[in-house]
Amino acid sequence: MNIAVFAMYKEGFISPNSTKLITFGSPRAIGKSESDQVHSQFEQYRMIHKKDPVPSLPYGWMGFKHFGNMRCKSCGYLELRDSPSWALPCYVSDHTSYDEWF
Repeated sequence: MNIAVFAMYKEGFISPNSTKLITFGSPRAIGKSESDQVHSQFEQYRMIHKKDPVPSLPYGWMGFKHFGNMRCKSCGYLELRDSPSWALPCYVSDHTSYDEWF
């Protein structure tokens, strides 16, 4: 989803005034320079759940970066742009628990 929205934004297919992106448990999908171009250009929310490892992949040191404002349901992460930086893979079951948002 993030790659598609980035491409549509860069090509002018979507209007920043009428676009809202909400993702659930999404990984980092684009590089730092691309992320910087689209971050805060329209309403963007990244919902994550507890210690789900997927949003921390691929790692930032590999050149990937999130865009959008993170929201976490009862996990204690700081709501920073590129959080979480790392989550233990033993909590894979948290990736299947996003129904608690609804």
